[in-house]
Amino acid sequence: MDNLPAEVDVLQDLVRTLAEALHLKDTEIAALKHRLALFRQHEFGSRAERVDPAQLALAFLGMEGEREPGPSEPPPAPAAPEPKKKGHGRRRLPAELPRERAEHTLPPEAQVCAKCGRCLKWIGEEVSEQLDYRPACLFIRQHARAKYACPGCQESVVLAPMPQQPMRYCQMLCLTGHDQAATFRTPSVN
Repeated sequence: MDNLPAEVDVLQDLVRTLAEALHLKDTEIAALKHRLALFRQHEFGSRAERVDPAQLALAFLGMEGEREPGPSEPPPAPAAPEPKKKGHGRRRLPAELPRERAEHTLPPEAQVCAKCGRCLKWIGEEVSEQLDYRPACLFIRQHARAKYACPGCQESVVLAPMPQQPMRYCQMLCLTGHDQAATFRTPSVN
């Protein structure tokens, strides 16, 4: 700082070169911060936010080339990731558990259309799964409820009713014994 020239023209040239060098350093720092943010997102971000390595290579190729002095734009901010959609309902029961199928159909006298009186035709079924158990054995009971429709008026759809589910003795013991609840306060299960 002690060796500064006294001439104004030389001082102005020195200030211009220092300002250009400072501008180049600022743009390089901004680009490096952007690359660091991309790398952090790639390394520590969730799996849905991962970046393709080829895309990162393109960002590094632009930095290795010759730089031209002049105005440059700051790098764009990374886009905010879309939130993941949460599933709804219960999880599926494990596929490795054995399944027992129980078919529920309408009695023949109920297979008549309520509107036109014609015989209903079988059109499909609805299958629901229920986790059940025997002593020392878990299994899945599938309830297949037959669906019937009238081929004449095509308006009536009838589904076979689900049978009542009896409350298991051990379930009753768990409800009354473990929670110390009185038997008359136990909810009835259909």
